Amino acid sequence: MRFLEPKDLKTKNELQRVDPSCNSSLVQARFILGSGRELRERVQQFPSPWREYFLSSKILVTGVVEDQVVSAYGIRSMLNVMAVYVKEEYRGKGIGGLTSERAVDILRQQGTHFITAEVPVDNKASLYLSFKTGSKLIKNLKARKTVLVLWPLTSVGNLVYICSRIVCSLLPDKTLAQIIDSVSKETAHLRQRNWKKLRE
Repeated sequence: MRFLEPKDLKTKNELQRVDPSCNSSLVQARFILGSGRELRERVQQFPSPWREYFLSSKILVTGVVEDQVVSAYGIRSMLNVMAVYVKEEYRGKGIGGLTSERAVDILRQQGTHFITAEVPVDNKASLYLSFKTGSKLIKNLKARKTVLVLWPLTSVGNLVYICSRIVCSLLPDKTLAQIIDSVSKETAHLRQRNWKKLRE
């Protein structure tokens, strides 16, 4: 007998068991796939700016424990920028990792080629989770104290990774930071516009 693993989950509503603290109590979570628009009721309880981020996600995987959403993994923009959120009382219990692993599996099955993220270097948990779930380093942006990472999910994703590494190695950090900031601003603008539409 063993615990279920993300690869064992065939449908979006199957149970995932997590041992939160080396004791016998197990948290049971299920994962639900949709978009931010489809799952809007489930993410309303998240604090801002997470709520707005996930409402505008084109792909959203939520972890549910006892009918309460405790984690979310969202993908937005054409660059497939990802974000993960775990409610504070569930942090350090494996829920974030399982949500991420399940989301990466779902995205791979749906034919998504790659996922990207900018991760703060001082957020050790996020860095560990990123590399544990298969991300590869594109560039360390020392001035921003972040790293750019990419999850290549297909052969096209591997090609995008190689090209990203080459382009980012040729660009000065300052120029790359400006590009990231302009993409972030545009994404924030689109998110705000989508948020207004969702509230109507």
